Amino acid sequence: MEILKLNGWEVKETPITGDQGVDIIASINDLRICIQCKDHEKAIGNKAV
Repeated sequence: MEILKLNGWEVKETPITGDQGVDIIASINDLRICIQCKDHEKAIGNKAV
């Protein structure tokens, strides 16, 4: 989030719900992206993503 903010993006964190969904919504100009964050030591596979 901080890297995006430092580069001019508007960043919103979504509520924590444990649903394996979108974690961050970032916008700049007319572009909006949804980001899902993961931090695991082992591979989690596509199902979680």
